[in-house]
Order: sequence, then C-alpha cells, then structure tokens
Amino acid sequence: MSLSEKSVKTYVTAIATFKTKYNAAFYADDEDDEFYSPVPDNYTTEELFFRLQQRGKLIAALAKLKKTEKKLIEYRFGICPKCLGNKQKNTLSETSMALGLTESGAEKKLKAILKRLRKALIE
Repeated sequence: MSLSEKSVKTYVTAIATFKTKYNAAFYADDEDDEFYSPVPDNYTTEELFFRLQQRGKLIAALAKLKKTEKKLIEYRFGICPKCLGNKQKNTLSETSMALGLTESGAEKKLKAILKRLRKALIE
C-alpha cells in the first residue's frame, strides 16, 4: 500500500471528523453531540472496521510524536492529537510563527512527520 503525502494529509483531516454510528445513538440524548454525528449509511461493515482500525493507528502514531511535533500538526491541520477532534486550522505562516520556526523549517518538519505517520498507517 503506497500512500502519497497528500493522501496522508487528506486522511488525517478526514479521520478527525469520522465518528462511529453507534456512538451517535448512545449519546443522542446529550446536549453536546458535536463529537457524535452519525456515519453515512453507505459504509459497509468492512469500511467501518478499517476506518476504526486506522483511527486507532493514527492516534497511536500521534501519541509517539514529540510535543512540538504534536503542536505543529494541531496548529496546521486543526486536529487534536489526543482525540482527533477538530480545532482551528492555521496557515503555514501562522503555524511557524506560533511555534517560533521559519516557514521552510515548519514545512520540512511537517513532511517528516507525515512520512512517519504514513509509515505507521501502512504497518
């Protein structure tokens, strides 16, 4: 399975918004149900299993990152590394300034991080 950097970026962003259908039913009575929106009915059981498995791999891979690397992912893509929840996305310029990096330095670090995440998702 060969994944491009762009597909990993897309996957990281997409998986952050993925919530399982059974959680939606369980938490339907909660007032704050933003984290538990239902999954479209067109997913097969295999697709749901694969997504949940990949989500677990992604959370585990993100947990292995250094603190600054987690912040880089969080600021740039708007994804909480612990729960994959949505946060505010920032430009590369804003992200690099917030972390005290140059834009090229932040971009190089992001590429290295995405390469490691891609490797973790393939394994």
